[in-house]
Amino acid sequence: MIIGFDASRAFVWEATGTENYSLNLLKALARIDRKNKYRVYLRGVSNTAKIPKNPDFELRPIGPSRLWTQFSLALETWKHPVDLLFVPAHTLPILGNPKVKTVVTIHDLGVEYLPNFHKFPQRYYLDFASKYAARHADAIIAVSSATKRDLLKRYRIDPKRIFVVHEGVDTAYFRPRGKDEVARMKDKFKIKGDYILFVGTIQPRKNLEMLIEAFSKIPGNCQLVLAGKLGWDYQEILAAPKKFNVEDKVKFIGRVPDADLPALYSGAAVFAFPSLFEGFGLPILEALACGCPVVASDIGSHREIAEKLKAVTLAKPTDVNRWSSVLYQTITKRVKRSTFNNIRSSLKSNFSWEKAAKATLGVLESFK
Repeated sequence: MIIGFDASRAFVWEATGTENYSLNLLKALARIDRKNKYRVYLRGVSNTAKIPKNPDFELRPIGPSRLWTQFSLALETWKHPVDLLFVPAHTLPILGNPKVKTVVTIHDLGVEYLPNFHKFPQRYYLDFASKYAARHADAIIAVSSATKRDLLKRYRIDPKRIFVVHEGVDTAYFRPRGKDEVARMKDKFKIKGDYILFVGTIQPRKNLEMLIEAFSKIPGNCQLVLAGKLGWDYQEILAAPKKFNVEDKVKFIGRVPDADLPALYSGAAVFAFPSLFEGFGLPILEALACGCPVVASDIGSHREIAEKLKAVTLAKPTDVNRWSSVLYQTITKRVKRSTFNNIRSSLKSNFSWEKAAKATLGVLESFK
């Protein structure tokens, strides 16, 4: 079987959730699959050194990069057809070869539930692309049962076409780091003392104004560190520390290099993830893998993680006082290292990229 893999997002410089998903799934498939052949489509020349060597994986740059999915990828399906095209993020080529089977991953339907929290005009393209992909793909992979329920409710998709495959975490990379490595990282970002950590794009959907308000009610000298690139409509978020009189205790440190993330998680007193809507919640797994306690918003996808790991404290995303209380309790509570050893073991069995790749491969091979 020849499988086409859309890797246009896998090697971008400032990767976020869907990009990390694409790369890690591609790496895992290259490690485990010795039966099928792959054409890995790249948007121009990319640094593919992270992919394990596999002679059955052909790296194929195609262009031009403008309108890449709807022109370049669509044309490729006609010029050099494959048995199946897998797109790991939301969109399909509308004018692609109809003889080529398609599988697409839908990460979330946030654009349906929170349309005003998406940037114009991308939100209209994302809305159209998600609906088209969901209705025309031969199979859909949803990264959580919550996303599957949303697809059924909002798009009326046949449930037989939807397969739930959770994302994973690389526990060999995301692991607790030593005091010296944490100290160097804190010195690099000028972080002093205990800190609460958030990792993600700075945008309204992440509910960061609420987090800053909740943080302002916590006594003591703990800092709040917000790591992530600026997204859109972030002005009120940046102004929130002054609004709540905690300017000197809140740090926006921008996007953190991947190499610094494990130490950043490892040094945090607690990881806070208060999103209003998420398809999954990959940073939760990364934080837990590094031995960091987690407080997350009580939404469907986060409940799925909490139910499997029994290691995440959930709070309603609009309950400021509850967030302030549980963050303070977590900061002041000492968590035994042995607890996180058990959690890491559970992560490996429930949320590994190898497990995700095997389940994904099962969906792809169902079209043989």
